[in-house]
Amino acid sequence: MSCWAIIFIVIFLTRCRPILLLPGSPTNIQGRRSHHFFPILIIGLYLFITYLPLLDPKKERYQEFSHAYQAVCFVFVLYLTGVYIASSFYGLGAPINIADVSTLGIGILFLVIGNFMPKFKPNWFVGIRTPWTLSDDGIWQKTHRVGGWVFFAGGLALIASLLAPPSWRWVLLIVIIVVNLLGTVGYSYILWRRTQKKYSSR
Repeated sequence: MSCWAIIFIVIFLTRCRPILLLPGSPTNIQGRRSHHFFPILIIGLYLFITYLPLLDPKKERYQEFSHAYQAVCFVFVLYLTGVYIASSFYGLGAPINIADVSTLGIGILFLVIGNFMPKFKPNWFVGIRTPWTLSDDGIWQKTHRVGGWVFFAGGLALIASLLAPPSWRWVLLIVIIVVNLLGTVGYSYILWRRTQKKYSSR
């Protein structure tokens, strides 16, 4: 926790001038103040996801995938921190494309989620939580195994989208997210239907 606070303090103190919304635009003190609020938001999210398992009725299951949960949380906070630092240096005049940094970060986040998703155990807050995965541990495991591959592929696609024209990147991002969500949710339903047919045939 202290390492993030040090990063935020250093960036805050090294900001010698207000953020410019666009090159050549007048300084925006309001934007600068809202930008400095971002570290507080990140720290708040960090604390929230750290203590979230304590609110879960199945909190004992988190011990079974604590490494995976902590890894995903760490990369999520690291992504937000990276975007904040990149935007800070952009405000100082560095030639940084914030959209590229954000897309790359989301792609890496998807890769990490896809890598650790098969290790997630049934719970109420983390993973692909549908009525069908929560009702059957077998469906949960199979859905998260496939979901891991889907998210990993989505991460690779997002990183590859950096080669596409900028106007297409947000479209690709939305398509990839929708495909990931509908694909994993739909797969869990198909597994549930197969299970129901299996029991009904007995």
